[in-house]
Amino acid sequence: MVVVEGGKMLVVAPTESDSEGLLWSSAAVSGGGKTTPDRLVAFYDWSGNANTAAQITHAECSSAAYAPGFCAQYSRVNANGKGLTAGRWWLPSEGELMMIYANMRKINYCLSLIEGTTQLSETWYWSSTEYNESFAWHLNLYDGIANGHAKTAVKGRVRPVSAFLI
Repeated sequence: MVVVEGGKMLVVAPTESDSEGLLWSSAAVSGGGKTTPDRLVAFYDWSGNANTAAQITHAECSSAAYAPGFCAQYSRVNANGKGLTAGRWWLPSEGELMMIYANMRKINYCLSLIEGTTQLSETWYWSSTEYNESFAWHLNLYDGIANGHAKTAVKGRVRPVSAFLI
């Protein structure tokens, strides 16, 4: 599912982590992604790919059991073996999640037309934007409110994203 808005293009994965969600990491860690306690600065973070690439270099969040690792290891290929494989997906930044939130109804409509997909839920999703060593930003897709959650204590939904390849 490709979303185009304001000169930005984003591929939203057709499926996500299970409904129980995932922890962001196994321990408090500065993952190397964009880090800010300022909500407005977080909303302007469009560097999910770079954030995730830095974060998966840390054992605390590289496993598929944790949000950054899950996204980096996500793979979606069709019956012909074509598609985006592991290493081409990332945990969306707070700005990228805002783009998803702004287009959620359209995304879900398109996903409803495709067999084997999972629609976005009106709940919160982890972002790759870090608040500090212990917290990461998330976005509520039911009201657009962003907050920080403890990386190691709270499970949240995870929806990988990628770049549109021509």
